[in-house]
Amino acid sequence: MTMITTERIEVVHGFGAYVAEALEGSHDALGGRRVVVWENDDQFIAGLPDAKVILGVRFPDCDWSAAKHLRLIQLAGSGVDGLAPTQPLPANIEVANSHGLSAPAMAEYALAQVLALAKRFPEAWENQAARKWRHTRPIRLADAQAVVVGAGPVGQLTAAHLRAIGMTVTGVRRSGRTSTSFDQTFGVEQLDEALAAADVIVIAVPLTKETRNLVTGDRLAKLKPGALLVNVSRGGVIDQSAVGEALRSGRLGGAALDVFEVEPLPTDDPLWDSPRSLLTPHMSWYSEDYRRSVLDMFVINIARIECGESPLNRVDVTRGY
Repeated sequence: MTMITTERIEVVHGFGAYVAEALEGSHDALGGRRVVVWENDDQFIAGLPDAKVILGVRFPDCDWSAAKHLRLIQLAGSGVDGLAPTQPLPANIEVANSHGLSAPAMAEYALAQVLALAKRFPEAWENQAARKWRHTRPIRLADAQAVVVGAGPVGQLTAAHLRAIGMTVTGVRRSGRTSTSFDQTFGVEQLDEALAAADVIVIAVPLTKETRNLVTGDRLAKLKPGALLVNVSRGGVIDQSAVGEALRSGRLGGAALDVFEVEPLPTDDPLWDSPRSLLTPHMSWYSEDYRRSVLDMFVINIARIECGESPLNRVDVTRGY
């Protein structure tokens, strides 16, 4: 829903340290609009009644009904879980995300981690650190079966990369609708069937009420012995403790995790010491031009709001995407 307006928005607001960096030096790109960045929750809540457009990643839980003039919340990432209002947003507020902007980087990350796990790089690095000349047993991926859970831009590009090295890729998506990005497509109700046949699993779904704890310990127990797992989604989609147990028991042949239920991952979390694992600090999305791409999306959506049009990448907060 949009409200038709021809009024130029003269002030844009941002929230958080990451957004502050993205908006630094953006005066010309924003058409000379004034930029105000809130650094903490108190500033955000105090300034909300005057804001018309906001760029951010995560927001405090607050009374959004105070945002009488707010037209657009532009999320700097693809996930909507950073915006979790306890009450429905007022009808005057549109929400858009940065869906697809990080997909190329994330798909490259997923491919790199699949290759690293299959070629036993974690063990090779351990051997190198210990100065031990010890052979490992790499896995050949050509003709192996991969399952990509999630059929958005990240899932589709990941599937293309995996198919390029000879893997057969099954996509799992909420609708089950066929996609040429995959060799076959299953609905989420067929997830167990898909996982049972998989040599490699890549998780690339948004975190929603439906996907939280989607990959449980019971589902991990049904995997092929030695299967490889890569998660570029959100930590809440999988049971992290069950992943650690599956690695220690040998049920999982390897796991690469870029996202965690709690970030930063606590130093005493057992995952740090799990064998055959690769843990990275939520970096799969990163590319040198990402901030600029987000800013470009923000500029376009400000102009669309000013013209009474819906923003690009409009999201339904209640559905989570």
